[in-house]
Amino acid sequence: MAGGAVDPEIKKYIYECGLFVLELTGESVHLIPPPEGFEPKKW
Repeated sequence: MAGGAVDPEIKKYIYECGLFVLELTGESVHLIPPPEGFEPKKW
């Protein structure tokens, strides 16, 4: 999931869904480090 400004509650939900959070920073994209114990969903 990518977004310009992601609310902390939305980040929590995204991680619960097993997805990574990408934040737009100017002309680049930054991977927000997932919380400890995070397991990505397998597709």
